[in-house]
Amino acid sequence: MTNERFIELFDKSRDGLLSESEAIEWNEWIGQSEHNREMIERLQNEEYVKRTVQLLTKARQEDWLDILEKHPELKPEGLEVKHLSNGRLVRLWIAAAVAIMIGVFVTYLFLENKTSEPKLTNTNRKLIQDIRPPDTTKARITLANGQVVALDTMSNGVFALQGRVNVVKTSDGEISYKGAGGNGGSGEVAYNTLTNPRGSKIVSINLSDGTRIWLNSESTLRYPVVFNGNERHVELIGEAYFEVAPSFIKSGKKRPFFVTANDVTVEVLGTHYNVSNYPDESTTKVTLLEGSVKVSTKNKEHSVILKPGEQTSVSHTSQLSQTIPVQTADLDLAMAWKNGTFYFNGESLEAIMKQLARYYNVDIEYEGNPPGKKFGGMISRNKNLGEVLSVLELSGVHFRIEGPKIIVLE
Repeated sequence: MTNERFIELFDKSRDGLLSESEAIEWNEWIGQSEHNREMIERLQNEEYVKRTVQLLTKARQEDWLDILEKHPELKPEGLEVKHLSNGRLVRLWIAAAVAIMIGVFVTYLFLENKTSEPKLTNTNRKLIQDIRPPDTTKARITLANGQVVALDTMSNGVFALQGRVNVVKTSDGEISYKGAGGNGGSGEVAYNTLTNPRGSKIVSINLSDGTRIWLNSESTLRYPVVFNGNERHVELIGEAYFEVAPSFIKSGKKRPFFVTANDVTVEVLGTHYNVSNYPDESTTKVTLLEGSVKVSTKNKEHSVILKPGEQTSVSHTSQLSQTIPVQTADLDLAMAWKNGTFYFNGESLEAIMKQLARYYNVDIEYEGNPPGKKFGGMISRNKNLGEVLSVLELSGVHFRIEGPKIIVLE
């Protein structure tokens, strides 16, 4: 199906205007592959389309023209790309993405140049091998007695008893702590540690107080089996999304929930937020979606209270001497990992490669200095690594995969 025909039939199907013959043609195309069905499901998701079009329209028209002129395989036959509106170019790119199967709606790429930029060139460079996305969790729990439990080897149901608390693996792979909850009492606290390594799917956990946490790859969460006392404390290395359940002590006072990430502490009573604290990144980022959080440095010399839609980035090197900045958050960017996408908005190639390294469990090697250009785009995390790299190659950057290593070529 040509790009123009796809756009025509999609628009008609959305408005209920397909003729009988067009409906047959449309349904036959959808039924040709799982990819086609998945593509249409995403196109029919109004929120996803709205968010993606907002991203696409950030690209400069020159970039669209450059991509389409340098990659004629993306351009419908006989179409002149000059003097097209951004909206028209967006539609063409969506159709092109469908036609050449380079991504699941929608993959795009734009460049922000600070210096001279190499021209886009077509390439037939082949990847030596490809790497599939993780299809299972490789997470493991270290119990209070030091025993390590690999979650992918555990059957559904109770697999450990920690004091009076059952540790359960549910049918959808989530870990849940069920049993006696904290009651504000005192006593020795037993800790478990959940580790989700590189190349592993997201793992989610329900703590004994009802708090739910999603842990990204290459991340570690240390937490008590039962929360005793007047406060709740967990420790994070890496990235996690928290939905903190309200909790009360005997007096009826709310019991705060604290996340320690490097030298930053996040204090909440009940809210939804994301914390990113990877050792190889220069900052700890806290992004608030709902409720309210207080972010403090380790010595509590500086602190800020975030409102929904705000984010703070605390430098690992200067956080003790500088105030904590607050800015409007890009929630799509902060939550992309949890929502199953790679989303880049003005990211450097080095930042992108760090994400790919964690997710696909690969090492990165550069031949020469990394290019100074910036990238924007969105692509499903269900794609093979080679497909993601092929999209990035539209910018003129090239790669080679050798075993568990990506080589960024000059």
